[in-house]
Amino acid sequence: MLRPRLLTAIVASFVALQALAQDPLVGRWEGTLEGPQGKRPAVLNLQRDTAANYSGTITGLMREIPLSEIKVAGDNFTAEAVVESPQGKVKTTYSFTLQGGELKGKSETDFAGQTFTASYELKRAAAGGAPPAAPAAQAAGTGRRQSPPQPTQKQSLDYFAGRWNFRWVGRESALTPGGVAEGSLVLEPLAQSPYLQGRLEGKAKWSPLGDKPLLGFEESNKALVLLEQRGAIQTLGLGDWSSPIAIRFKVAPFQAGGKRYRLNRTLSIVAAHSFTLVEELSEDGGPFVRLGNAVFSRPAEATDTPNKN
Repeated sequence: MLRPRLLTAIVASFVALQALAQDPLVGRWEGTLEGPQGKRPAVLNLQRDTAANYSGTITGLMREIPLSEIKVAGDNFTAEAVVESPQGKVKTTYSFTLQGGELKGKSETDFAGQTFTASYELKRAAAGGAPPAAPAAQAAGTGRRQSPPQPTQKQSLDYFAGRWNFRWVGRESALTPGGVAEGSLVLEPLAQSPYLQGRLEGKAKWSPLGDKPLLGFEESNKALVLLEQRGAIQTLGLGDWSSPIAIRFKVAPFQAGGKRYRLNRTLSIVAAHSFTLVEELSEDGGPFVRLGNAVFSRPAEATDTPNKN
């Protein structure tokens, strides 16, 4: 005959296992995510390890990322995700609600001083579909979380060819008027040459890559050449694109208003449809200070055909 304490433990374990099996949020959810780059497929995998411990992965603005700080209250749950970028850590917060068998929610990503929002509409995946990914995968034998995968766009001028919408936020300087600049930059092949030439469209009178940028690429050493014209100021930068996720530019010093300037720039390849730019400026040999940040994204209609206007 079972002892009372043992019987109680067995019953408690059975109840806990039954609760795990009946959790309406656990499983694989598929649908769409709509953000700055338009609408695209999205997947959420949510697992429950114990009565109060959840883990999972989600398709974010950049890529699939592991979730943390998951908190569940009935049919609602919130979570966070943090990924590394050349500018530092990027944090995204999520909130979801189960409504009539559909999981709806939104995300907010704080990136380079700007907030990007996206909305999710997900449905439970059909039985027999792809198995849930191991969201909080840990390195075998180490107990440490594996690093999330990095985007790997091919180093080529084809990546930049086409139309890009941009938003720049920064301070006034010899190069920039300060404030916020928004518009479109179209990069097209220059006739009878291996270069791309840019032209502005929309309300902006300048872009973070210059009014009429000229781009060239040397495949052998993965070097990107950028010649810019901003009013009367012309700059020449040589970008090291040996890493597929970031291009670090060495810009030749230039003169403006009787002063000598140096410019540091890092262009980060976020995805096939997005890249960012961070600029720092030094005046007359002084320290480099933040000049501005820019986000470039392809229009929604160009997402599927990135190299066509």
